[in-house]
Amino acid sequence: MTNIHGFLLLVVVATVGTLGFLGSEKYACAETKIIPSLALSERYDTNILFIAGKQLDDFVTTASPKLMAQHEGRLMEGTAYAGLNANAYMKNPGLNYVGTTAGTSLNLDQAIKKFFPNMGLQVMDNFSYTPEVPSFFASEQGGQAPPGFFEGQQAARANSYTNIGMINPSYQLTPTLSLVGSYRHQMSRFGTAFATPGLGKFFNTTVNVISAGPQYQATALDTFSLTYQYMNSSFSREGGFGSGFETNGGTVGWIRVLTPALKANVSGGITFFQNSLQHTVDAALEWKHQGTGVELHYTRAIMPAFFIAGVALLSESVALTAHQQLTERLFLSGRISYSDLKSVPIEILTTTAYGFGLNLRYTLSPTVSVNTNYTFSHYTQGFQSQELAFDRNIITVSLQADWK
Repeated sequence: MTNIHGFLLLVVVATVGTLGFLGSEKYACAETKIIPSLALSERYDTNILFIAGKQLDDFVTTASPKLMAQHEGRLMEGTAYAGLNANAYMKNPGLNYVGTTAGTSLNLDQAIKKFFPNMGLQVMDNFSYTPEVPSFFASEQGGQAPPGFFEGQQAARANSYTNIGMINPSYQLTPTLSLVGSYRHQMSRFGTAFATPGLGKFFNTTVNVISAGPQYQATALDTFSLTYQYMNSSFSREGGFGSGFETNGGTVGWIRVLTPALKANVSGGITFFQNSLQHTVDAALEWKHQGTGVELHYTRAIMPAFFIAGVALLSESVALTAHQQLTERLFLSGRISYSDLKSVPIEILTTTAYGFGLNLRYTLSPTVSVNTNYTFSHYTQGFQSQELAFDRNIITVSLQADWK
């Protein structure tokens, strides 16, 4: 674990250094910004162990320093960041920890076009260490997992390492037709749980996803795509246990700009999984206008479990997010989510999760803002004939400073 952690942080530091070099006077057309930030917060959490039956509450003080580099140059655009999250518990000091986050996102289109004029390339990597395994509305103080990796699954408190890397190549065949591809590697590693979860244990999970297909710009308002996707998921646990599954499938996608403010994105298809077929859907409707935005998003997909049982899950989730710029200084945002997960092809594991969150941000100055956040989440987990249900409420007040 430590070697992986150190290597990834080294990659981020090297990227920050590279971005800084590219922004030197030697490259007059390039610009690099180094942005330090610091967040100080106090939160009240009603369930610090994230399990049923032992809903311990506590007050948590957090300090989160972060360093980000942003680069815009002739050959490359990108960002890199590294941060810490120091958490101190008032009632349970034995849970104190320092989490880490690090990542980089690079657009290498212009660099690769010097050698292959029709090609494009984007690269991303994100890493986090935290004992607060995230779900819909888990605290962000300990780090963030990529969307979809933990969606709807709330595990007990345990040390975890999560990393996701992605490579997105593309090739322009004609002005309106291109080939797009993606390779994603994501993994999560877990230590011992802080409390007995009740239904089961953690599984180290590794996922590899490959997708590719044509994308056609039919009109200025319509884009169509045809995508093949392969996913390989593997599970392991102490004692030599190991298992996994594979999926193969395809989707047809359509992006439509309905009005200057309204955009629709829908894709659907089938996935072949263990001698059976499952239909998949990813649909979103987004509206933005003058400081107001609303998005409705629905997905149906096969994803790996990492808690209680190492199995494949059929996940159906819907989320409604909205934001409103109330005044020049005051910004309000919110989210409502519901997720239903069940193991396939045999339904031995089920999870139902729902919740909502509200955040109010007030800008004190160009560099300082105050955030007030409340989230509620409910989880019902079932394994074979057992079932547990628990809630979690979090109230957070934080002071954020960004020296841009």
